Amino acid sequence: CWSCGHCGVPKGNNNNKNSISDDVRKVPPGPCSKCGEKDQINWIKVYNPTENEIKNKKKNKKKKEELPWIEAPELSEEEKKKKEEAQLAAKRKEVEEQVKRALAERV
Repeated sequence: CWSCGHCGVPKGNNNNKNSISDDVRKVPPGPCSKCGEKDQINWIKVYNPTENEIKNKKKNKKKKEELPWIEAPELSEEEKKKKEEAQLAAKRKEVEEQVKRALAERV
């Protein structure tokens, strides 16, 4: 997205294709899943660099491996609540262990 800089799967994209190449020719991208922009957006392709490109920092003009774009779905309210509770429980356990060690050092 040229407006907000987000790179990701467009809103409402229920496509289960392995390659985006069909979509590029037939379907315009968008809207942006972050800001909702519909006009100033482009498709992107992610490629795996070759070892030669990494070493020499030069682009290889040979056919490259296209990588799939995987994006985690947004958590539901229930999942967000469970995640927050798990984080709080972990933090609580950490603080309790620190207190236990501090008390042991005093004895």
